[in-house]
Amino acid sequence: MAGHNIRSICQDNQDHFWVGTEGGGLFGFNPSMKPITSIQQTSRTGLPTNFIGPMMKDRNGAIWMGMGSDWSSGTRGQIVRFEPEMGNFTTFLPFPSPHHYAFILTITEDEQGRIWFGTGNMGMIVYDPIQKYWRQYVHNPADSSTLRGKWARAVTSDRRGHIWIGTDAGLDRLEYTTGRITHFVNNPKDPYSLSSSYILSLCTDRAGRLWVGTDGGLCQYDAARKRFIRYTEKDGLPDNTIANLVEDSDGNIWLNTLKGLCRLNPQNKTFIPVDLGDNYFISGNVHIGACYKADDGTLFFGGKNGFIHFHPHDLRFNQTKPPVVLTALHLFDKLLPGSYDRQTLTLDHDQNSLTLDFAALNYTSSEKNQYAYQLEGFDPDWVYAGTRRTVTYTNLDPGTYTFRVKGANNDGLWNEKETFMTLVIQPAWWQTTWFRILMGMGLAGLIYAVYRYRLAQLRHIQTLRDQIARDLHDDVGGVLTGISFYSEAASAMHREGRYADSYALLQKIADNARTTIERMSDVVWSMRSDTNNALRLAERLESFGHELLAHRNIQLLVETDPVLERFSLPPNVIRNLYLISKEAIHNAARHSGATEVRLMIRQTGGKVNLTVQDNGQGFVSQTNGEGNGLDSMKKRAEVIGADYQLITALTKGTTVRVRMAA
Repeated sequence: MAGHNIRSICQDNQDHFWVGTEGGGLFGFNPSMKPITSIQQTSRTGLPTNFIGPMMKDRNGAIWMGMGSDWSSGTRGQIVRFEPEMGNFTTFLPFPSPHHYAFILTITEDEQGRIWFGTGNMGMIVYDPIQKYWRQYVHNPADSSTLRGKWARAVTSDRRGHIWIGTDAGLDRLEYTTGRITHFVNNPKDPYSLSSSYILSLCTDRAGRLWVGTDGGLCQYDAARKRFIRYTEKDGLPDNTIANLVEDSDGNIWLNTLKGLCRLNPQNKTFIPVDLGDNYFISGNVHIGACYKADDGTLFFGGKNGFIHFHPHDLRFNQTKPPVVLTALHLFDKLLPGSYDRQTLTLDHDQNSLTLDFAALNYTSSEKNQYAYQLEGFDPDWVYAGTRRTVTYTNLDPGTYTFRVKGANNDGLWNEKETFMTLVIQPAWWQTTWFRILMGMGLAGLIYAVYRYRLAQLRHIQTLRDQIARDLHDDVGGVLTGISFYSEAASAMHREGRYADSYALLQKIADNARTTIERMSDVVWSMRSDTNNALRLAERLESFGHELLAHRNIQLLVETDPVLERFSLPPNVIRNLYLISKEAIHNAARHSGATEVRLMIRQTGGKVNLTVQDNGQGFVSQTNGEGNGLDSMKKRAEVIGADYQLITALTKGTTVRVRMAA
């Protein structure tokens, strides 16, 4: 049969085997697999086309065939019933349509003897031989109660009489009596859904388990929990595309994948790839549905270049579970001698890029040994590496890791006893626990210091507010009290006709009001954010001095340093320096008889020096009480921690000097 594209294989009641080909017609073999006949498309044979699709023997011994689409002969998915003893072919075309092609993809018989045909593009067709009735189940995108897809590639039935249909868009479960269809699809967010919605093969085993072959692995349906259990290459499959599923006489499930055959033991869920050597010419060239189990247990698998057959009992598997050993360890591609013999290996923090080599001690086709590894603390799960026996890890963080590796022999038998090595990568000094503790303590101390500083600032601001409130109460409150008293007195004088006295009191009220406005203006100015440096203070005092002294023909000379703008001062310092200077200028204007007043603000040695000097008559300084104004200046200097000095003598003028750290 070499050179023929095999689509199906079937055994009749005389133990003859029939092989359907794509374009080559139908071939018959005796029980010894010797060719006995070849049936081609002719009017005499009754075979409608040489394109034979799936075949299935029913309970009466008739073989049902699905014809492929042969456009040259005009056949479109015809169904043929073949009676081998008579050599008769009966053709059916239950749902002919010139607008659709619908070749047959799969055939099965349920427990009631109904024949089910999966088609391409036209869903499912069922035939009841007793009632002589045909029925069709189609896909309608607008109706969710219909099939999930147009292409029904696989079909099987279970013990409950449900019909399972594998489509190109999901798996359907059909309840024949009610017509109800339940859909199962892949949900990327649900690990218990189908691994893929593209269904290729189905199998119900003797225990009633449903197996689903997809292009994303094998799935087993858990009917009790209504979910699917997935099996993929990491579980031992040669490949995730499962073209065919068939159960052997011992209850094992045989899987035909794109990378070869595999045997599954459903009890312990172990997969053993089957190596048929050079005879397995269909690897990578499999046909969906081209598999068959004969009555004596022989398995058949067809492909694009013929078919193979064997009995599972004739195969000999390597039952030796190979231990795995570490063979080398490299640090930055440099061999570390003897390191692989240790159970624990300790490395410095900068030795965190390494390569491990390993090997399974199986010498039968050792090139087919398989490996799986996991670095606990880095790999979230086992990594199935196939035949690759080396792994590289780079930039590992400090810590303790356990490297585990296991292997399988040439027949895919895994040794679950792992080989392991503990790897300890020591941290650098800045990565150690004690360093982190010190850093944590330092950070906590810094946070506490910031907290204390912030608390001090808040207390300072509160103190400043309290001071301003007291000053306002003492200064403005007293003035307002005087205004209230003068207002009542002026009103009484006015009623008594004492208009001149009443006018004099009104003048005092006006003076007091102006004084209040001036003091309030001073408070507001000192609290502004743009007046917190010595230069702004000098500008304010210069403006005040010119306005006050000009009316008394006293010349004001101002001397400042350009660097004063860089010296920021707190609002309470600015305010008190301003009030001290203002009081000194007032005294010079009212009492000194001077013709010149000098205002000097300079920076010397990191401190601000403020001086108000006049050339007036001076006075004799007293040690005990020097008047409210002088005492007030001294007290304000003490409040802000400034050095205060008053220098005066008769005919020598007066100098007020304040020195404040910037």
